[in-house]
Amino acid sequence: MLETLLALIFAHLVGDFLLQSDWMVARKSNPRILILHVALHLVATAVVLGHMPLGALAVIGVTHYAIDWLKERAGGGIGPFLVDQVAHFSVLIGVAALWPALFHDGAWAEKASLPSGFALVSGLIAVLVAGRYATETLLRDVRERGGPSVASPAAGAQTAEQAADGSLTTGITLSSGPPLDLGGLRTGFIERGAVFGLILCGMPLAAVLFAFGKLGMTVLGIQFGWLRRAALAGSVFSLIWGFGCAGLTAIALERLGS
Repeated sequence: MLETLLALIFAHLVGDFLLQSDWMVARKSNPRILILHVALHLVATAVVLGHMPLGALAVIGVTHYAIDWLKERAGGGIGPFLVDQVAHFSVLIGVAALWPALFHDGAWAEKASLPSGFALVSGLIAVLVAGRYATETLLRDVRERGGPSVASPAAGAQTAEQAADGSLTTGITLSSGPPLDLGGLRTGFIERGAVFGLILCGMPLAAVLFAFGKLGMTVLGIQFGWLRRAALAGSVFSLIWGFGCAGLTAIALERLGS
């Protein structure tokens, strides 16, 4: 069952975070765009499994459409995003439980190392790509609920997200003060990747020390109160995401090797 579940998760992450463009995300309320998104998911799933199990694909396709349709009606935000992903993963667990031999019945069954590759690449997609999207979604929520007024709304939106995710060296002009230099912060992409790499290399203590060091840099590197709170919230969320993805990937790899 584990090999099948890892194949389904890999196909899901490819479909949701690599094959889904910003253009598609912005237009998923259109049923035809949503059908296209689901179709790409099903193609990815069939390719990863190495065959076309019609029953399993039908369950994945119908539920994926329904879950995404409900998410579109619920609106944006970190809450609907997390519920959406939990629902998709629950379906995949159910499909793997009902059809545990899906991977072994496919064309790639003889590739003994492939499930480990699914686990590792899935972890990388989740920690780097999905983690970036989740962190930015959280920070949009934070900004909308308590951000300061900004001389340039577009610039302010960009900076709040970049500050909290620790992304780019930049500055903005707030109506309450002079341009703020946000340099010196490492990117959220790097922090999640570093945690992921350290844990998978068997150095969890180093990952914890890195995380505390990153949080310290965030607190000391930003002077404005609201941006400091936003940056700290983004870093904490980003690091938790990184630890979670790394832990689940390490468990999967260990189970495959046992």
